[in-house]
Amino acid sequence: GGTNNVQLLGIDRLVIFDTAERAQAILDLCKLIDVLEEDLAMLELEVDMHPVLKSIEYAPRYLSSNDLLDALRPFHRPIRVESHSRGAVTSMSSGGMNISVLGDSGSLMIRDTEEAIAEITSLLASIDKPSPQVQLVCYVLRGSKEEAEATMKANGANAQGLSGTASNTPSGADSWGQSPHGIPTEITNNLKRLVPYSSFELASMGVLRMSTSASSLSNSLRMPGNGETFEMSLRVSAFDEKQGVLSFNDFDMNRQAPMAQTSLFSTATSVQAGEYAVMGASGADPIFVVLHFEVIGK
Repeated sequence: GGTNNVQLLGIDRLVIFDTAERAQAILDLCKLIDVLEEDLAMLELEVDMHPVLKSIEYAPRYLSSNDLLDALRPFHRPIRVESHSRGAVTSMSSGGMNISVLGDSGSLMIRDTEEAIAEITSLLASIDKPSPQVQLVCYVLRGSKEEAEATMKANGANAQGLSGTASNTPSGADSWGQSPHGIPTEITNNLKRLVPYSSFELASMGVLRMSTSASSLSNSLRMPGNGETFEMSLRVSAFDEKQGVLSFNDFDMNRQAPMAQTSLFSTATSVQAGEYAVMGASGADPIFVVLHFEVIGK
């Protein structure tokens, strides 16, 4: 066998053994290959710098377009639009943001690379779902003033009187855990440990079903009583479905009587599903507000 007329010298040089005419032809071919490789590298660089953009329109199913826009904030970026003339790029201009809301329909317009759109739509599928519903029950209670005074005297109006215990099933409670006044005994037992009242009466109550995703909405419930009306207003900030904890940015309680309207209290707090939470109390003749909620469907 003969020796090849082109040999590799080191890692970046060639040695050509041939006639002058054939050697020149080989050199010309090598130069052409070098030029083609450089052009190909530049083309790949341009493709990376100006990737092909695609557009899709997404119609929200359960969440609002603004809520979805906020959730997609990590994907937000400006896009650039090319202007062409005779096959060449002549200028670049701003094409706005890659995700926007269409004013007429409320749909999301997404313009990005195929890979980015796949990530965005995957996230949308995971979050654009029906939000858990909860049912709130609000109890507005008053303590018996006469019995409170008797309790204070019996205990010397000291801390021992304020922390007296109560049995788990006090006399007068029915088999369903309700007192004769229709108040869950768990509420009265807890309150008796906190305040010097041995009995309570139900001034009013109300039930409200609501979505846990409506963080931008204010929910309210009017509860008529005997010659007075109580109004609960609240704004949900978060709901931990796994832990069953509902958090409020604002929880306001107002009382409206024939001659005056009074703000009882305002607070921001969290409540555990299934518990009877004392949200607040107000007044010389205290009005106690207790909140209970359950997740619907669980």
